[in-house]
Amino acid sequence: MRGISKVSHAALEPNAWGTWSPTKLAAFIYKVSMSPRPKTRYRPGIVAKSLIFLKRWMPARLWDTMFISSLIKQGK
Repeated sequence: MRGISKVSHAALEPNAWGTWSPTKLAAFIYKVSMSPRPKTRYRPGIVAKSLIFLKRWMPARLWDTMFISSLIKQGK
């Protein structure tokens, strides 16, 4: 739980790596909403794209091991 808490709080810090400011996200949403043919889903940002790509192509056990070990490491 400490790892989850630490990662979550770090992501909420202003200008945290891989996060978007509310202004930048609002501009992205506006741009998408004005598109004549918007996609069904969007993955804004390099972190979202990277994690979704990894989860899609990694075996489930490897993904789970990597994810859990990262949280455990962060919690120490």
